[in-house]
Formats: sequence, C-alpha cells, structure tokens
Amino acid sequence: MILVDMIIITDANLRHYSAFQTGGKVKYLLKCLDEHDIEEAFDFVEKHNIPYNVFSHGTNIIFNDGNIDGVLIYLKPHLLDKVNVQRDGDNVYLEVSGFVIWDSLVNWCVKNNIRGLENMSGIPGTIGAGIRGNIGAYGKEICEVVDKVYTIDAGLVKKMYTNSECRFEYRESVFKRTINKEIITNAIFRLDQNLPFNTSYHDLGEYLKKHNLEADISTIRKAVLDIRRRKGMLFGMYKSCGSFFKNPVIEKDKFENISGIVIKKREKSGNICCRDPWFWHINNDGIKVSAACLLCVSGFYPGYTNGKVGISPKHPLSLINIKSAKSQDIIDLAQKITDTVYSEFDIKLEWEVEFIDI
Repeated sequence: MILVDMIIITDANLRHYSAFQTGGKVKYLLKCLDEHDIEEAFDFVEKHNIPYNVFSHGTNIIFNDGNIDGVLIYLKPHLLDKVNVQRDGDNVYLEVSGFVIWDSLVNWCVKNNIRGLENMSGIPGTIGAGIRGNIGAYGKEICEVVDKVYTIDAGLVKKMYTNSECRFEYRESVFKRTINKEIITNAIFRLDQNLPFNTSYHDLGEYLKKHNLEADISTIRKAVLDIRRRKGMLFGMYKSCGSFFKNPVIEKDKFENISGIVIKKREKSGNICCRDPWFWHINNDGIKVSAACLLCVSGFYPGYTNGKVGISPKHPLSLINIKSAKSQDIIDLAQKITDTVYSEFDIKLEWEVEFIDI
C-alpha cells in the first residue's frame, strides 16, 4: 500500500470548500485522503497545540467570514472505488470508507440491484457525514441500514459502534453530540433484500402514481432524483446547502394551538407552498411539522430575496447565496426567519446546517 502524506495548505480560502461559497480563511487546512492522513493530521494538531475542527464535502456547513486561527481537517471526498460485499441469507453487508460520496454508493447499489438505499438518492455529502447527521429522505433514514461504524479520535483511539450505540435520532447521532470530534473512517451497512420497496412518502407515491410507474429499485432512484431536481435540491443547482432547517417536532397540545392559524394563513396566501401533508404523527404523541410550510405562511416563500441572499425559487427550505454574499448575510436571513416563525407560532426552528468558526 502506498501512503501519501496529508497536504498542508496555509491561509486556505474557505469559499472553495463551501456549498454556499462563503467564508474567510483558515490558518491551516489539512487535506486528508485516508486514515493514515487523519493520524498525521491529529499529530499536527497535538504538536502545535492548536484548536481544530473537521469537515468534508461542505454541503451542510457555513464557515465564519473572519480568519480562523486554528486547524480545519478536510476529509477529501471521493467517488466509490472499493466496497467489501458479504451476503448472509436475505442480508447484504457493504463495508465502505467514510470518505466516499454518499450518492456514489447509492448509484452503485442500484446498478448492482441491491435495494435499501434508493430512496436516499441525491443527498449530497459523504458517508461519514451522512451517518453523523442521520440523513434521510422520502421515507428512509440512514439509521435504518447502518450496522457498524468505525472511528478514530484525536488520541488515535479507534472504536467500533453498533447501530444502537450510535444513538440515532432525527438528524442526530452520538457523533454530533460528543466533543472529541471522532472521525468516521469506515461503515458497514446491512441491507435486507426481502424488505418491500418503500413508496409511503407522499411526494414519491404521488409521482409514481402520476407517471403510472411500478416501484422497483431503478424507478425509485430516477423518481427521487427527478423530484429533487424539481425542488432545486440537487447539489450544484444553487449556491446552497439544501434544507437549512429541521422539521420541528412539537407536542399535540401545541399543534392544536397552531393548526388553525396555519390553515388560515395558507388559505390567505393561496397555498403557494404549504400543501398537504404539512404534518406527520410520530411516536410518543409528538407531531412533526413541515418547516417549509411554517416558512411559507410566515412570508418566506420560494423566490424571496433579502439583499445578496434569498430563498430558492423552487423550495422554501433552501437558503441561497444569490450574488457574492457573505456567511453573515445567510446567518442574518436565517435568524430573521427563526425570529418570525417563533413570533408567529412559538416554535423555535433548529438549523440542519452547522456553523464552523473552529
């Protein structure tokens, strides 16, 4: 095996590493291609006794506009080039690197007729980041298919986590909640080939019905990609990180208090972008509410602009850099949205996007 040393970039311009194309400079950017590089990066951090953070594809983060006096460890993403496949009855186990771009794994599975990931087609970012944020879309979440996760921390301690030990929640995992910034190096997925195709999500089911399509692995992937394209939610369509806010989960009493207000407001607005279903019943009497709907009825509709930033003309949850914006412009718009929704509904929206200043 040929080991290539990590690459050290000084005063790196973070615009080039952000889907928003915003951000200042960082004193040291350590470009890592594999686990060997990660070990070197942690040695560098310890030697210089300097604060650090970790990122990869830049599709779910927003950098500080100022100069960052520290280290950013950049896990350079790459397309799927190696996968270890094991079969046990109806289960297919796939072991892959955390550096791999998520959708390249989904595409490989579809081409090889291995079901289980197709609903999550088109989600940007790497496998490691996807596990960390428990990505999901169109009726599936990554937590449903993770079997084991392998990590390394700043002390070069390597660990293995089972699915339950990952403590997955909605867009959360143990890897987001720990302070020692463990890096996911590899993961094993368990894909049950006996499970039926999942077309329960409203948009997907309606798409298949409208186009008179039978559900199969290839059809579902194509449908999801087309739906995402129509919503402007494919990487590179805009200078954006996609969905900026999480869908809030509220108690039944609060939902009863706001539902009438939402219905009146969306009727007044002509149902521009708050269509049914705009809420979903989940476990423990909680109700998940569409953040997109709350934005729309609060006046933040597709195409809304505020100086150099705005909202995608195709989907209200996607904040976009229209022209040479700074990170602070995006943060200000996000705060304006958060404050307005809170004032209208007493619901505090949470960001999906993470802010990095070190």
